[in-house]
Amino acid sequence: MAKPTALILTFLLFLLLVWAASSNFDATASCRYVTAPQLCTSVAISSAATSAKALTVAAVTEAASTAKQVSAAVDAILAHSVTDANQRATLEVCKRSYESAVGSLEKAVEKLQSGAGSHGDIIADISAALTDAGSCRDTFSQNPGVVSPVAEEASVLKKLVSNSLALASDLDVDTPAD
Repeated sequence: MAKPTALILTFLLFLLLVWAASSNFDATASCRYVTAPQLCTSVAISSAATSAKALTVAAVTEAASTAKQVSAAVDAILAHSVTDANQRATLEVCKRSYESAVGSLEKAVEKLQSGAGSHGDIIADISAALTDAGSCRDTFSQNPGVVSPVAEEASVLKKLVSNSLALASDLDVDTPAD
């Protein structure tokens, strides 16, 4: 006959295994309906997200980091290589837009992590960042012949922010982050 301690330990191990199996998070499923599924999956893998909320936080954080990088690239371009007044003015608009996007995304991350904001507040912050991310492209499109030196980076940023919005839209904000 088995000892009661061994039976209890076996039962606890069984419960742990059942719990672990039932809490598996499928990032691929969460990333299926976003704008850029490959970017989403890449963020999920690099962040090791174990829940939809953790993936959303990682996606918004990655978008904020990318916005900072694009803003820094615009700064460097403005400091060293812009002689055309029209391009300079356009890049100044871009810089302000990317800085605004960073602020909005950082607010969204803070609200997601702390639970301090409503679902609508989080969506509004990410939506504002999406508008800001597109403002640079829009400004360049209004100036024919002026080409954005950060078009590729801006395209990636817009996809990251769009992914973040899609993930946040499907999120149950009462779910704790991992």
